[in-house]
Amino acid sequence: MRRGPGRGSSTKASSVQIGFILNTGIMTTFIAVMLVVLSGGFGDDVATQEELDAVNDEMFSNIIQADALAQTEGEFTAFFEPPSSGAEYTARINNSGGMVITAPDGSIVETDLNGSTETNVSVVDGSEIEFTQNDENVVVEGNSTGILLDVQEGAVQNRSVDG
Repeated sequence: MRRGPGRGSSTKASSVQIGFILNTGIMTTFIAVMLVVLSGGFGDDVATQEELDAVNDEMFSNIIQADALAQTEGEFTAFFEPPSSGAEYTARINNSGGMVITAPDGSIVETDLNGSTETNVSVVDGSEIEFTQNDENVVVEGNSTGILLDVQEGAVQNRSVDG
């Protein structure tokens, strides 16, 4: 038995069209995935770096204020909360006044507190600290020689209740 003249060719034409559409869709998906992989996932590194810069600016501002207070008021004790951020971070301030803020992805921001042009911040030797945004407070103690930094952990405030 012979088939009619147009019967086999229309089936073949349909499968060629379906194959073309499937291949084009698969290739488009592959190219899109490769672009995302090569670009680093829509700029997460840039967002993390911007978050760390904001944390650095806030920390630096707090330390400048503490240093100015030490120069004018003499002895004092103050507290400030570690800055909150959309990116997890660890901040380290070493004995020489260097502040390093790092994120788990390797992003980093460094600041020399003693080399500031905005103020003459003097971090007292022995005040090397490390903290994260999940710690309670950074403690700043000041006197005429500069500021001493520490991290408050597990502090409990006593309150009296009047009857």
